[in-house]
Amino acid sequence: MKKTVDELSKEEVLKIFEKDFSNRLQRKLHSDFWGYFGSPAEKISKPYYTIDFHFLDCKYELHGPERHFIERTLNPDGSMIIPAVDENQVKEKLAIYQRALKYKVKEFFETSEPVRGHSFEDIVDYLPDLTEHCRQRYMNLNIWHNFSNPPVVGYTGFNEKTNSFTIVLDKSKLSDKDKKDISRFSVLGYVSQEPYKHFRKDFSFYAKNIQEPWKKVFHSENQIVKIKVRPEAKSIAEAVLLPIVEKAQKKWDLRAKVNEENQRTLQTLLDAYRKTKEFKEHPQLAEGLEEKLTSVFLSAQEQGIKISLNRYDINAPSRNAVRVQIKQQSKEKEK
Repeated sequence: MKKTVDELSKEEVLKIFEKDFSNRLQRKLHSDFWGYFGSPAEKISKPYYTIDFHFLDCKYELHGPERHFIERTLNPDGSMIIPAVDENQVKEKLAIYQRALKYKVKEFFETSEPVRGHSFEDIVDYLPDLTEHCRQRYMNLNIWHNFSNPPVVGYTGFNEKTNSFTIVLDKSKLSDKDKKDISRFSVLGYVSQEPYKHFRKDFSFYAKNIQEPWKKVFHSENQIVKIKVRPEAKSIAEAVLLPIVEKAQKKWDLRAKVNEENQRTLQTLLDAYRKTKEFKEHPQLAEGLEEKLTSVFLSAQEQGIKISLNRYDINAPSRNAVRVQIKQQSKEKEK
């Protein structure tokens, strides 16, 4: 019968700790994690769990032997992958590591002379609660894990066609660290870098196609959100923003093909339609309208046809005026 963590002897605890923290095992786990021997689909068949020591907050500055002990034991500049196949095993491993660290602190005080008056209790107090420093990793994406209320409530496998996978996130269960990262994330700062700097040339385009979709995810009352994650996304904020920017880029490229005169006409029409009751009640229709009208203008432009604003103006007195309509999908079709 398998022993519980409390039933393990000191020797057994230290043996597990030394094996899991060994460079040999960690190199192998990191190689497997980064997919050197597997496809992207295999890499996220399930999340990895890591302890990130470079996120530890020191309660005070340690010096001398105490500092060397902490650095040597915890390797605070890096992270380790926990060799476990499910969440229950992860919790068991963390409990074992916690016990092992206390044993090591005791051994340290038995073999070294502490300086600056630090006591055994000081060092034990410095040791972190490892469950608070555990993160889930889906490829490059890092999410702080809460064992009692995990924020990721579902995820799908890697889709090679879209080069992405999907996670279902409960925003109410995000850790304070992730919430802080999201609040400090600068969307404008992100798109001010290459290759997205051109978005800043048109602030109204940026506000409508990047800022608004971003706010819709994080500022909406709906706590459950589905996020399509690109492999390069390292944080929740980046995971949300990348598809938004990608979609905005396609729209930008399409619009850039329309000449300046037609762009003015196109914008006039879009503004007029957005003011109507139908589009105010169903703002999601505006996106389909813009795509449809842009295609109409491009097609006409390629054929050398000049589109009269009067012909497509919904308020035009001409009997030949055309009303562009975008139909909503019926609920039956959506099902």
